[in-house]
Amino acid sequence: MEKGLILNIIILVGAGFVLVRSSVLVIESLMNLSRIFKLREYILSFVLMSFATTLPDFSLGINAVLSGNPLLALGNVLGANLVTNGLILGFLAVLSGGIVIDKKVAAHDAWLTFALSVAPVFLLLDGRLGRFEGLFLLIRFVAYLLKLVRFEEKEIIRHSALLKLVEKNPASYLRSFLKSFFLFVAGAALVLASSYFVVRGMESISDSFGIPDFTLGIFALGLGTSLPELIFGVRSLVVRHSGLSLGNLIGSAALTSTLILGMVAVFSPIEIELNYDFAVVSISMVVVLFLSHLFLRTGSRVNRREGILLLTIYVIFAVLQFLF
Repeated sequence: MEKGLILNIIILVGAGFVLVRSSVLVIESLMNLSRIFKLREYILSFVLMSFATTLPDFSLGINAVLSGNPLLALGNVLGANLVTNGLILGFLAVLSGGIVIDKKVAAHDAWLTFALSVAPVFLLLDGRLGRFEGLFLLIRFVAYLLKLVRFEEKEIIRHSALLKLVEKNPASYLRSFLKSFFLFVAGAALVLASSYFVVRGMESISDSFGIPDFTLGIFALGLGTSLPELIFGVRSLVVRHSGLSLGNLIGSAALTSTLILGMVAVFSPIEIELNYDFAVVSISMVVVLFLSHLFLRTGSRVNRREGILLLTIYVIFAVLQFLF
């Protein structure tokens, strides 16, 4: 085994360890912020944790633009969405026996986030994602984020512990808020740094075997950049806060499909051959996202049997991708 390959494996393991530890800091800070602001865990994790766990994808998208290789970012987004909503969500549902979400949120958000997540696939049916289409994705994400904030606005004003703390004990509030915010920022920074080295390690290892850019993005980078979601999801289940993991998984798919691909397309339009590889990953992603959102919309949860189905679809996708 080459020395360079051994070094990349060591870096990958070390970065993975840091990733696990930093995810604990982020989860603790999110729970504290949730208690301070009285926000639903789903909303909090959708907005804050989705940004934190998709920082590696965002960094990769910037690097893809600078290197003139947007196909790498496209493969990563499609692969990561398939991993988070198929492999990871299925695994967490099986592990926990079922992940529950607030019924009001499920009824309000399910098909909106599905539409955001699959939009790039349909925009790519002509083989190109241009600047105007990228701008459209960015506008759609901002519009939905504002809609999400308005959905929570009344409850924030009516129930927020923030106002009570400020009125009764402003010093206590400031200490609690600043401590939680600092832990979140520090944890997110460590997630970003460790994920960067995880992705780079996987990329170097994959390059040594001559894997094409699009395929590399789907599998190696898709799996690598999804590690924060996996670690965060497992830790959330351990501390019995499944709403955090579910909001993060759904939010990550919507964010990567709109914000990240939109940003990449605006600066470097994406052109792709509509071949077998693209068809398999696109259809698999749409099916997985449709089922996961359907489960949320109809039952406000993803149970163990539904989790097994999601896992099965991902396994079928991997077999089709590698064997044919």
